Amino acid sequence: MTYAGESVSVAPSSRRCFLVSVLLLSCAMLLVAAPATMATTYYVATTGNNANPGTLTQPFLTIGHAVSVSVHGDSIRAAAGTYSESFTIPGTNLDLIGAGAATTIINGLIQTNTGFILTMSGFTVQNGGLNIFQMACNLNDCIFRNNSTGVSLQTGSFVNINNCAFNNNTGQGIATGGNPSINNCTFTANGNCGIYLTSGSPTITNCTFTNNFSGPFDGGGGIRNGSGTSRITNCVFMNNNGNGSGGGIYNNFNNAIVTNCLFIGNSGGAIYSQGGSPTITNCTFSGNSGAPSGTGGIFSFASNPTLTNCILWGNVGWDIFNSGGTTTVNYSDIQSGFGGTGNFASDPLFMNPGGGNYRLQANSPCIDSGNNAAISNGTDLAGRPRFVDAPCVANTGAGTPPIVDRGAYEFTSGDIDGNGLVNVSDLAAFVAVLLGADTAPAHVVAADMNCDGLANGRDAQGFVNRILLP
Repeated sequence: MTYAGESVSVAPSSRRCFLVSVLLLSCAMLLVAAPATMATTYYVATTGNNANPGTLTQPFLTIGHAVSVSVHGDSIRAAAGTYSESFTIPGTNLDLIGAGAATTIINGLIQTNTGFILTMSGFTVQNGGLNIFQMACNLNDCIFRNNSTGVSLQTGSFVNINNCAFNNNTGQGIATGGNPSINNCTFTANGNCGIYLTSGSPTITNCTFTNNFSGPFDGGGGIRNGSGTSRITNCVFMNNNGNGSGGGIYNNFNNAIVTNCLFIGNSGGAIYSQGGSPTITNCTFSGNSGAPSGTGGIFSFASNPTLTNCILWGNVGWDIFNSGGTTTVNYSDIQSGFGGTGNFASDPLFMNPGGGNYRLQANSPCIDSGNNAAISNGTDLAGRPRFVDAPCVANTGAGTPPIVDRGAYEFTSGDIDGNGLVNVSDLAAFVAVLLGADTAPAHVVAADMNCDGLANGRDAQGFVNRILLP
């Protein structure tokens, strides 16, 4: 019997047997743990040769050849240059890494077979595109331009797309029937929707859609949603054309959840919904036009959207029009008016809409007037904190203070220049107000840090305290 701290005495012959047994067991464990093959990294360069071994000093000439000799778990690294080729990626785990999208260009069509995981980064793909068939993919830091479709995701594909740009594709930037996660991407001047969703429930976050068009019978210049539930958060839709049906978003029986988004200058209206029950929260709509019945903001046909904490101001025609179904609007600022709890029709006092700044001035009625229960996202469109109290503004919304603002941006006390930050750039503006050189009402209100209705030297300590906050 052995207890903790006791040693064990082993006879010489037994010791040899014991050591041999331990050695054999250790070898067996290593053999089990060791992979069947070691992953290989192949290198490709426009100065290479496919007769080479594909090493750093003797690279292959084409990416397609490197793909053809790769096995499960291998990596391919392509040097800067233009590779005019098309190829198919087999059903294996593969890392395909370029030297950077600005310098590493694939001029052709890439297709994938059913398989495991493709990770692709650092490429521009043009004059062909990427077709993903029932494969998990991670696409990072890539540009897809001048293709018929930038990226086509077949049903059954699981895809994460991050920091990519989709520009001037004649069809869709992304066409999908699945549930991709699309983050920090830009969609510019695509000919048939930035994102075309036949069905599914994608997550689309921190993306920008500019100057995209819908097809002649489709609708949805920025995004066309088929059946499902799309989650669209912190996105900007600007100057997209929906051909009369949703310049920003077209929902076709989709229960879209749209939060912290900005819709500016879209033609065909900002959002068009047919069927479904979209939820639209803390969004700002201005300068949109052209949906049916002269609706600039949100047009619904047999749909039941819910709007909360939104601003619709400066659109052409009706802000909200419903043909069948019911639109529920609460705690929103609607220029053309709309019944509901907490709604009003007062100028939101955007900071500089002509210059593209739709933040709130310090004297905006939309500050501290939303409904806290409608939003759980802790940041606004710019990534700044929500539920920031403006100390000189009465809380007129619903919930326990601090009360969330209406619209896509949360006002920040002390932000005199209206850029969403309180920093040294506000110092000159603060001094100008105190010296009387700047008498703009919004700036004077913003500089009044002690809430006495005046902007003077007594506000200096409060301003310094505010500017020193993280």
